[in-house]
Amino acid sequence: MMASNLEAADFPQSGNTPSAKKSLLRNVVNWIFLPLGGVLLSLLLAEGMLRVAGISFPVFDIYDDVRGVALMPGLEGWYKNEGNAYLKINSLGYRDSEHDIAKPPGTYRIAVLGDSFAEARQVAQENTFWSLMGRDLGKCPELKGKRVEMLNFGIGGYGTAQELLTLRKDALRFSPDLVLLAFYPENDFQDNSKELSAKEGWRMPAPYFVRSNEKLILDNSFRQARGHRFMYQAVQHSRALQLVNEARRHWQGRKMAALRKTENVGPIAAAGIFAPPTEPDWQESWKTTEELLETIHREARASGAQFEVATISMPVQVYPDPAKRQTVERRLGVTDLFYADRGIAAIGRQHDFPVINLAERLQQLATEQRIFLHGFANTALGEGHLNEAGHRYTAEILVAQTCAQVLTQAP
Repeated sequence: MMASNLEAADFPQSGNTPSAKKSLLRNVVNWIFLPLGGVLLSLLLAEGMLRVAGISFPVFDIYDDVRGVALMPGLEGWYKNEGNAYLKINSLGYRDSEHDIAKPPGTYRIAVLGDSFAEARQVAQENTFWSLMGRDLGKCPELKGKRVEMLNFGIGGYGTAQELLTLRKDALRFSPDLVLLAFYPENDFQDNSKELSAKEGWRMPAPYFVRSNEKLILDNSFRQARGHRFMYQAVQHSRALQLVNEARRHWQGRKMAALRKTENVGPIAAAGIFAPPTEPDWQESWKTTEELLETIHREARASGAQFEVATISMPVQVYPDPAKRQTVERRLGVTDLFYADRGIAAIGRQHDFPVINLAERLQQLATEQRIFLHGFANTALGEGHLNEAGHRYTAEILVAQTCAQVLTQAP
């Protein structure tokens, strides 16, 4: 049999020839690296132009290893997405003035825990409910002329779990006489549940407490979200990324404005807020919330502080037009817009801490005076966060009720 003279090398292999390799390399450069280089160059040019022009859109949120998100210590700047206020973050990372850890003699200290309604980016600091409380509560006879010092530990997006962690991390170090927790029913129940949490996908995940064998167990799996952590850190150092973030905020604002024109917009998860919860996740969220509130109560008392909860009004509850409120009730199929407030009050009675329900009193004021307590001219009246009037009347109620219900019981 004649041996074949054909060797493998006699047949050109297109992928192995020098010319084929060069062609592949050129394609990779043209298809991948050149576009990426163009994007990078554009970002660098934009970054330089923004810095030369002095244009920035400060992002106050940063990654926090304990609570997922905190505020950038020392940062200051304007916040105009809702309302119009100049923010200053203190050295500990809270929207507040600086405070000595040691309590001055003759001082009554109140530590405020809460979410965006306590942080209150929408109004000037001197017009927030907690700042106004500090001005007026000193008139309470039970304080006997003591100076009232308010310490704000509220941070936007927080649920009760993060507020408990804030109490442990910072608030108790200042030896407060009273811990005031501002509870916002429309989203705090959801924020206390990993299953129900409505946080947007771009936001940093949060720590949660889960109930196991009659105990609260801390779930810190948020620390594994390294991509979110990188983005939070990157946007602090890049004007270009801040511009992109600002564009995202405006897009969300336009989206919400469009949604407001539809009949389907209203408070979220009505079945868990305005009526007894029937779904297991909502029932579990209520139980977890109860245990979190009782844990804060217990730890505050152990440190020598009293504890009270104030349920912050939801916009629909205090809309000045009764017909509007009734329309929302019919659309949601509910009959009691104050169900959650009453539920938190019942938890307080069971565990022996006072609860101040603000919404019913504020509804009466809003209806009688035909005023909006939520919303701003640059967003929509009757929606969103408390405006200056909302903070002012909230403070008046809190001062009166705290003086009558809490300070009279002080040891």
